[in-house]
Amino acid sequence: MHKQGATAFESAFAFDHETGDRVRHVVGLSETFGADYSLARLALLLSAPALTTGTAVESPWSGVRIRRPSTERTRAAVRPEPAEAAARIRHALGNHERASVLYTGTPADVVLLHHTASACRDDARELLVLVPEGLGPPEGTSLAIAATPLLAALAPRADIRILEPHVQTADTAWRPALPAIAPWEGALGAALTAARDWAAGVLLTSGGADDAYACPPYLRPTPGGLAFRMLPFARRSILRARRTDTGPVGAPYRQAVSACSAAWFAGLARLNRRGWNRNLEVTAADLRLIGRQPWYDGDGAELPPVAVPLLDPDLAGALLGSAGLYDRRAATPYRRTHAAVALLMPPELRDRLPAAPPPDPPEPVRAGELVLVEASGLVDPSLLPVPGGTRLASALRGVERWLRAVGR
Repeated sequence: MHKQGATAFESAFAFDHETGDRVRHVVGLSETFGADYSLARLALLLSAPALTTGTAVESPWSGVRIRRPSTERTRAAVRPEPAEAAARIRHALGNHERASVLYTGTPADVVLLHHTASACRDDARELLVLVPEGLGPPEGTSLAIAATPLLAALAPRADIRILEPHVQTADTAWRPALPAIAPWEGALGAALTAARDWAAGVLLTSGGADDAYACPPYLRPTPGGLAFRMLPFARRSILRARRTDTGPVGAPYRQAVSACSAAWFAGLARLNRRGWNRNLEVTAADLRLIGRQPWYDGDGAELPPVAVPLLDPDLAGALLGSAGLYDRRAATPYRRTHAAVALLMPPELRDRLPAAPPPDPPEPVRAGELVLVEASGLVDPSLLPVPGGTRLASALRGVERWLRAVGR
């Protein structure tokens, strides 16, 4: 199953055609992009590298490949510290008198909110903070209620708006280039619409910086406290973690998905045999950065540009080249594995960073919910349901939304 047609969209990062022609790398520039999309490439969103890193392995469009952002340390004098994050956020704000921020409760969102609110206060800008509901469990404390004390402390002058779950599924949540497969991405379209209605000049998001800078499981220390770069059991850890099973993937795509997963784990093992060094960090983080910047085609009305300042390449190189991916001194496991993001927060405010990950929606993915995904053969309905709150559930729903929109 392929789809032929031209789609207009806003380009937020560059794609290279296999012929060498390059889609222009200009945020807010409307491009016309015509190609066949490939179900085989969409199926790779259900592979181990995609589910582990929360991002795409390949472009779903035939004849197009993703140009991965560099995460190597550049010659620029960039340090992994709060001032560097603040500088990039100020640059993203530009000359806009009104700005908006999408807050989903992650450490990077707290960092982004702090520096954006500080810049808006210093420059007398107005700030809108958009908090999506529906990211947490249906029972108990909602994200908006849980975030109220933090929002009041970090952004006391901001206008706070709640994005209702039914609004988050609007067509503006669709991006032609890549399906949105992380739970927070479904709220981006609703945030853009709310920002436009509020007359914000720009929408700032963390863009998955928590995934990009988190210390992956295969780089974490042993219970005995060995430094993660010297892990003697790294290869065994990778082999134990190897999961090339295809879950609910349909029969036509199981072999390709399994092969993609196996190749990724084999690559990690090869790097381990060469020596447990910075190369593995950069390789893993480079993969996590693919496609994190959002794409939108709009809904007939002009939407504000999206800025992702915490994924600035120079800042990424500095963070990934630092020794701060893991901090054994942090109070909780979550904070220990998100130590790099903490480097961007002033030390006296780091206790405001979340001690645990935000809760995911618990609803399972059941047979009949994924109408186009099931009809296309990407998923075998007999192998559903898939537990909610997992990368796989989010990816399946993201692919379903993408297929529905691309067929409009």
